[in-house]
Amino acid sequence: MNPERETLVARAAELKLDHAKSISTVKLEALVKEAETNNGGNTRSETQMVKVVGPENGRWRASRRFTSEPQEIPLDDLTEDQLEALQGDPKLLVSIL
Repeated sequence: MNPERETLVARAAELKLDHAKSISTVKLEALVKEAETNNGGNTRSETQMVKVVGPENGRWRASRRFTSEPQEIPLDDLTEDQLEALQGDPKLLVSIL
């Protein structure tokens, strides 16, 4: 899966959108944009969260172990260096909610 599609799939999950796994990237992008437009793009709560998904066999980064199970961390719990390490790791899918 290419990085653009991974980002779209993650965003669709954040928006709690139902879609077929085989949906085209173009259609998925349109679905995400429509959902963002309908709710003003506002999906953040007062406390920003960082959602991290790692590889199936796990990966340690920023003193935490990440697996294929999504993990949400309050942004305030991470230092700038830890956030940069997470975002810079190509084996982790990182989204700020």
